[in-house]
Amino acid sequence: MPEGTDKCFNSPKGYIRSDRRDMLPMLRLIDLLEAGLISAGDDLVWKRRSSRLTFTAKILPNGMIKTSDGVLHSSPSMAARHVNMGISTNGWRVWQLATSKQSLFELRRILDSNSTPASDSGFSDKNLLNLSKV
Repeated sequence: MPEGTDKCFNSPKGYIRSDRRDMLPMLRLIDLLEAGLISAGDDLVWKRRSSRLTFTAKILPNGMIKTSDGVLHSSPSMAARHVNMGISTNGWRVWQLATSKQSLFELRRILDSNSTPASDSGFSDKNLLNLSKV
């Protein structure tokens, strides 16, 4: 295993694997807020096709998410898990801005404009941000 990688995911330290083809640095909602890609008070929507349910939430100024039942969550995935009856879900992919219909994942990709598809080895560290320098 290359030096400087996380044994668990075989990815550069400080990065998460968003799927098998690409890597994104560990970003938080507050990072999207600070970049101006989302705003406090923005509404989030998750339309579950399989159950035909629609979940809603709101982005707070501190980067937390408040689901429609008033519960606060520190991440999109925790909010998605809460409304999805405890079943783990990638909240970055399922939550969309109500106005633009862009997923939080798409907004993360915009913020990390250096993100590129991974090489055959599972990741490409050439164009990724190093969070230890942030």
